[in-house]
Amino acid sequence: KAPRDSQFAAISVLGGVGTVRAREILGRTSRRPDQLGVAARRALAGRIAAGNELSEREIEIVQLTREGLTNREIAGRLTLSPHTIARHLANARMKLGASNRAEAAAKLERVVS
Repeated sequence: KAPRDSQFAAISVLGGVGTVRAREILGRTSRRPDQLGVAARRALAGRIAAGNELSEREIEIVQLTREGLTNREIAGRLTLSPHTIARHLANARMKLGASNRAEAAAKLERVVS
């Protein structure tokens, strides 16, 4: 069961690297499913490092969402408008290939750890 769970986790990471890159990774790891997660995480980290990197502010805001803060609470803490916080989160989600703030926080954690 553990290898299957890691494969599902890797597939969710592959969603953030784009179709062409995901196919390449799947092709390379088809005979070594244990390497799928490693390759997917490296590709996502490479994508972020190669021009899709998050700004310091985007990282800060995603980390604050991980603490459970709302956009309004983050805005108050950083003395920005809630709209600005929403825009930074939208940009970060796009760069990370995440569909929501929780997924963005999880992907950021995997990339920076």
